[in-house]
Amino acid sequence: MHAPLPYPQLWITPALDGPITGGTLYNASIISALAQLGAPVQQCTLHDASAVANALTEPTLCWLDSLYLAHASQLGAQLPTRHVLGLLLHYLPSTLQPGTALRALELTALDTAACVLTTGQRLATQVAPALGERPVWCVEPALVLPHDHDHDQEQQQLQRTAPTRDPASAVMVCNLTPNKGVLPFLRALGAATRPADAYHIHVLGTPELDPPYARACQALVASSPSLGARVHFAGACSHREVLRRIGHGSLFVSASLSESFGMALAEARALGTPLLALRGDNVASQVSAADGGELCDDHAALAAAFLQLLRDPVELERRLHTATSAAAARAPRSWHDAGSELLALCASAAGLFER
Repeated sequence: MHAPLPYPQLWITPALDGPITGGTLYNASIISALAQLGAPVQQCTLHDASAVANALTEPTLCWLDSLYLAHASQLGAQLPTRHVLGLLLHYLPSTLQPGTALRALELTALDTAACVLTTGQRLATQVAPALGERPVWCVEPALVLPHDHDHDQEQQQLQRTAPTRDPASAVMVCNLTPNKGVLPFLRALGAATRPADAYHIHVLGTPELDPPYARACQALVASSPSLGARVHFAGACSHREVLRRIGHGSLFVSASLSESFGMALAEARALGTPLLALRGDNVASQVSAADGGELCDDHAALAAAFLQLLRDPVELERRLHTATSAAAARAPRSWHDAGSELLALCASAAGLFER
């Protein structure tokens, strides 16, 4: 077990029991791992941050979630001088538009931070020049599948090789928000689908984060003769259910404009499900032909690649075999590993508190 940090950590994040997102899953899991490793750690929302921080008498590393980026300067000014502010970056708004420079709000927040933690190496590289000599760390998420820690009969049926698959079934794991690209992908797919095309796409994700956008996606499907019987919105699902559905689908489709890491993409690779994805941000590190995957430059190309594979069962089977073989050699990564990695990074930077 790692030695505890000589100072506490306060994670200022959205509620951990709120809508299921990759960021919330990361936050809850690594906070739990840190506690199990013996590190003094607690979590609060932005609303309570000042009061909680003022009550902490020991010097504390306060991680501010990227969803609160606009409040970084104000919070930094409110924190007692014994504490330091770090930014926890799941993403930056500028990464949603490839080639866009860091925005003024982002640069201001980065200037406020004593250190930065990212969940993907590409984002760490992007922000490093703005930090100068201040630490920029990357701690990637864990990769834990149900059979890595569950031993009941139901979960033993979900193997990394996922032997039982529906050859006409695909999965998208994404909340219904604009940056996930569901609407333009479905428009392109509806326009290109032929009456003889036999497929089903299951979209797993909450419609609650952006209700108008979610309604637009649902309305498109409901009004489309091509999509109405083929696209199914499953809503928010438990992590276990998401993994079950990925493991039994024949394809995983990502229309996302940007992924700082891509937790669901990594899980699909580990389950041996071929990936079709829109090129962007960290996605290229998750999707390769060696894993049976394919990157596309826009949503029309993504829809075309999807339909081409569904119309060619021989190629689809080859992709499945390639993805399954690659998955068998992929080692899991636990949240204990991720927490230990973060503790080691923090312990190497005690100078954060020397001002």
